[in-house]
Amino acid sequence: SSAPSGSAGAFETGSAGGSGTRRTRSSGATLKARFPGRCRCGKAYDKGETIAKNPDGWGHPACV
Repeated sequence: SSAPSGSAGAFETGSAGGSGTRRTRSSGATLKARFPGRCRCGKAYDKGETIAKNPDGWGHPACV
């Protein structure tokens, strides 16, 4: 009868992963670019630069 509690624990660990960085719904959230891209201002940003979500996609935090 201890099997249900063991399987519940395994399920909880699967849902409690470290994927919090993928939440981009909140406006003004910034993250490090995983690959180079182009901001809506026309200037490029490099991999590793801090970028933010804007209505047109991703770009410099100041351009949001």
